[in-house]
Amino acid sequence: ILRRTKSFGLLSLGFNTIEMMVVEEGRLIEKHVAGENKGVHYLLDLLNPEQAYSLGELDGKLRAGKLDIDAVLPRWQREVMGQIEKHWGKAVQRFAAVFVVGGGTFLIRDALLAKFKDKLTIPDDPILSIARGCYKYTLFKYGQE
Repeated sequence: ILRRTKSFGLLSLGFNTIEMMVVEEGRLIEKHVAGENKGVHYLLDLLNPEQAYSLGELDGKLRAGKLDIDAVLPRWQREVMGQIEKHWGKAVQRFAAVFVVGGGTFLIRDALLAKFKDKLTIPDDPILSIARGCYKYTLFKYGQE
């Protein structure tokens, strides 16, 4: 558990969005909060320029490991890493850790590791981590009944 005096980044790589935030001394730093509509759907759109498939069909194939994304993954990865650079910039140097959640985490894990090195923290199940975090926050905020 990080002490409240530490600074850390939270990155969510979801289906629709890439979301970023920074917490320092227990407070959200508004300057480094951002969201972009460049989630995994953008990667799937790159594979589907003629829109021959629905996003649901492509997502199902991706989750089943039956979709070849090699041709477009570098472009999406550059987009994600560019958004991180744009919104966090040099602030990353002061982070004690960077927590990454969401299904997109699996797709660009190596690039994230190269950028954040030993600061990178990926939960055992990054897809369910968002729901778990919301649940824990609700219990904290409103108490257990």
